[in-house]
Amino acid sequence: MGKGLWVRLQRYLLVIIASFFASIVFPESANAAFPCTWAPGEVQVGEDNGVPLCEQRGPTQPTSGGAAADAPRFPSPLRLVDTYFAVAFHPGANDPWAIWKNQISLQNAEERVLAACNAVMGIGCKIVGSGANSFVVLGYQMDQSAGPQLVELGVGTSLKKARQNLKEKCKSRGYKCNPLDFFGTTPESDNTGIDFSTTYYPTEATVRRRSQVK
Repeated sequence: MGKGLWVRLQRYLLVIIASFFASIVFPESANAAFPCTWAPGEVQVGEDNGVPLCEQRGPTQPTSGGAAADAPRFPSPLRLVDTYFAVAFHPGANDPWAIWKNQISLQNAEERVLAACNAVMGIGCKIVGSGANSFVVLGYQMDQSAGPQLVELGVGTSLKKARQNLKEKCKSRGYKCNPLDFFGTTPESDNTGIDFSTTYYPTEATVRRRSQVK
């Protein structure tokens, strides 16, 4: 055996012995470098005089599925939930009251929008449209003396369908409605405990009043 090879072998044995005693004296040093044995979970981190040194970075045995037990997992897909809307009209107002993107419940959306409308107009507010994951279009009919009058509401699962729904409603009532795209609400990521509702609530100072809706 050559002298150089003998010296390298001695150093290799010394590193193994030192690593062995270090693991006994300092068991918490699980990631201390040691001569590589290329067992599962070992990662080479350097060399010592030509001797590869490794650290234990993973489990010593693969799981039954073949992947490391502590391997990073991809985050779970976002859970989508329905979002609710409700719209209220009052015979004496030329404005709607509306709430959308409500994740609590349809009943919650209806109760809140009615409460907001009645707080301004008193009794007489009514729900003219409510549901989940829909688009809403307002229908105005031109009055020569009073200007645009809010008369109808179109609802659909797409903006195109909402406009078509408005057109059919207005036609059945003899109105020539001009559509105004209002809002759309679609399923969104679950935010349990957080209220992301969007509202349109005219106040006593801002509501546009009228005598009646034709």
